[in-house]
Amino acid sequence: MEDAVKDMLAYWLPKLGLQSWGVKVEFVPRRDIDGVACAHIKAGLERVTIKLSRQEDRDENSDPVELDLLHELVHVRFWAIDPQDAQGVLHDCREAAVEWTARALYAARYEGAA
Repeated sequence: MEDAVKDMLAYWLPKLGLQSWGVKVEFVPRRDIDGVACAHIKAGLERVTIKLSRQEDRDENSDPVELDLLHELVHVRFWAIDPQDAQGVLHDCREAAVEWTARALYAARYEGAA
């Protein structure tokens, strides 16, 4: 999975204009994160640690790891306009916009690839 993640980052970081960022990806037990993925962004340093749930903690209905990674990278791209302390409706709207964007980018990559 480590090589696959490197390939994913090699593809997505330039597309999102994040090639100058230091990105660390860790696979952790799902119980250690809220949801299936999270990002700890240090914008001033252009660094981010993305934690993804381990493959063995995912079920057959889980989104692909690449989509979860892309979702977190979209958060990084939008960090300046993405209030980290958002709650309620603002949080829901932010998550919906990030998720829609990630899914659209993912679909654009793989559309017609089958």
